[in-house]
Amino acid sequence: MDFLLTIAVIAAAIWAVALAIRVSPMAGCLVFLVLTTCFGYEFLHFDLGSLPLTLDRLWIGVLVVWFVVQYKLGGVDPKRLARVDIVLLGFLALITISTFVAGATAQNAGGSPLWHLVVGYLIPAVLYFVARQSALTEPRVVMVHGFLALFGIYLGLTGVAEMTSQWSLVFPRYIADPKIGLHFGRARGPMVQSVSFGLYLGICSAAALLWMPRMSRAGKLAMLLALPLPLAAAALTLTRSVWMGTALALLLLAAVVLKDWLRKLVLFGAIGAAALVVAANVDNLTSFQREGTSEDTRSSAASRASFAYVSWLMFQDRPLLGFGFGQFPEAKLPYLDDRSTSLNLEIIRPWAHHNTYLSLLVELGLVGFLLYMTLLALWAHYGWRLAQGPRRPAWVKVHGVLVLCALATYSVQMLFHEVSFTSVDNSIIFLLAGMSVGLSYPGQESRRLDVGRSVNRQPRHTESGQPVCSEQAKA
Repeated sequence: MDFLLTIAVIAAAIWAVALAIRVSPMAGCLVFLVLTTCFGYEFLHFDLGSLPLTLDRLWIGVLVVWFVVQYKLGGVDPKRLARVDIVLLGFLALITISTFVAGATAQNAGGSPLWHLVVGYLIPAVLYFVARQSALTEPRVVMVHGFLALFGIYLGLTGVAEMTSQWSLVFPRYIADPKIGLHFGRARGPMVQSVSFGLYLGICSAAALLWMPRMSRAGKLAMLLALPLPLAAAALTLTRSVWMGTALALLLLAAVVLKDWLRKLVLFGAIGAAALVVAANVDNLTSFQREGTSEDTRSSAASRASFAYVSWLMFQDRPLLGFGFGQFPEAKLPYLDDRSTSLNLEIIRPWAHHNTYLSLLVELGLVGFLLYMTLLALWAHYGWRLAQGPRRPAWVKVHGVLVLCALATYSVQMLFHEVSFTSVDNSIIFLLAGMSVGLSYPGQESRRLDVGRSVNRQPRHTESGQPVCSEQAKA
């Protein structure tokens, strides 16, 4: 048995080396997304104190080695650091220092701050820089879009199967266990959490729509038939932020892609329909029944005001650098005794923060909050520049639109939830953003190709210095 295991390990090592030499690290980034969403902590983990070891965290180490091997072999496309990278590095430095100064290993309702730092920001940052420095050729970028489109169909099928109790169609099997994760009774997918599930559904739906023009007629028909699955699953999450985020992403896609009167028709129609829905069902939107009672849903909506009030009091006390990353669950407790307000502050006592913006403001102060908001704004700027660049090829424009859609639904989830407690949410955003920055700054390979094109475009000259037209050149 030991002999067979040794042979298997040697064979796996040989295949790993072969893949590291021949395959782009971008493929490794997609493998990480699959591992962190479908084969994460609930699937398999090893307890090592405050930072459990899982398959996705092991894979991050493999991905770093993979990238280094490719770098040594000249298989990546190095690009100079840009302003957006300096902002990201500054934010990572601040949040790391804040974590260790405030107490990295203290356990609270939000878990260990060190664990929160690693999975929420440091691991996604690795994906960002791997994607940014990879050779982003057309086949590789299209591969990412196609992967997300197909992954969205899988997620959609899983969500619909959950809500119709077709458990034989649900994989991984732990999704069917009500004791694992959150939000059992809603569509929650392999993330076993409806918010992260909904974020991916919105992004993957946009990717599917953007990928369709590259498909054959039969492929387009198949995608049109399959696309209702992720959209239906997003509706079945029974999560207001997912509904709003998905709608905003698709509305933004229509606004950027469609032209003239068709764009105006879609935008005004969507705004009018949303206004009618809100006006007719405002009570139902705040008190519909989910996995609990309608009163639970109403209480969840009411707690937002309590979080905002307590966060404001805390920000006033430490406005610049905050209370330290990961410290809100404990630091908020003295503020819950405030009796000068009619809000029920006690309702948030057992909870971590439910708003990423306010969480950053309280824990990292105005400095950390502005750094992260600047980062998101710059990513949106790069996405817009790619989408609207007149000389950009179509596949680059498509990626710019996808980044804008991803940031749109992400920004909505941040407003209603703390999205950095796992590596699931930030990983896909950082990956897509890294690709958009990498596409905006050509590396050595891109510069070489650009020089080649510019040489080909330069007019040839006669001995007298007069340019030669193409017909004369051919003669």
